[in-house]
Amino acid sequence: GYVRLGYHPVGALTTMSLRRLRGEPIETGRLVLRPLRQPEAVRIVAGDLTGWTAGEGWPHADTVDGLGLAARGDADAWLVLQDGLVIGDCGTHGHVDPGGTVEIGYGLAAPYRGRGYGGELVRGLSHWLMAQPGVRRVVAETEDDNVPSRRALAGAGFRELDGRFVLAAVPVDQGPPKTLSGSI
Repeated sequence: GYVRLGYHPVGALTTMSLRRLRGEPIETGRLVLRPLRQPEAVRIVAGDLTGWTAGEGWPHADTVDGLGLAARGDADAWLVLQDGLVIGDCGTHGHVDPGGTVEIGYGLAAPYRGRGYGGELVRGLSHWLMAQPGVRRVVAETEDDNVPSRRALAGAGFRELDGRFVLAAVPVDQGPPKTLSGSI
């Protein structure tokens, strides 16, 4: 499931929802992260891709798990588009917790991996999340052997701390303040 892509519980959830903060797509250099509303997530999880042009290999094996959170209203999700084709999906695992932490997860269809899209979507999503009121940290987890995902997170300014990748606007434990590095 999405566990290997970074979806894990963060802690106590709050009723604060990023859903009301979304509205515009997140644009990066080559990608558009299109916000996915709950009814759209429900349709995609059920296998109905009406209205979307799927790139080769999308939906991928973990799409149903990840978008299932958004379909239940338990998370926020975006479709990753490249030249109008859906090549992946990304989102949060739950909403912002009381301490201002939100966790992200993401996945790309196999033919689109290894082209820098993962780092680009992580930078775009994380930059947008860090700009939202009440968000102080964005975290992600990935398997030790998932080198491309680890590189994408590091390239987006995350640093590894106690087995998690963390991007923070405030000091992380004893570390200095971290901000998103690089341009989107």
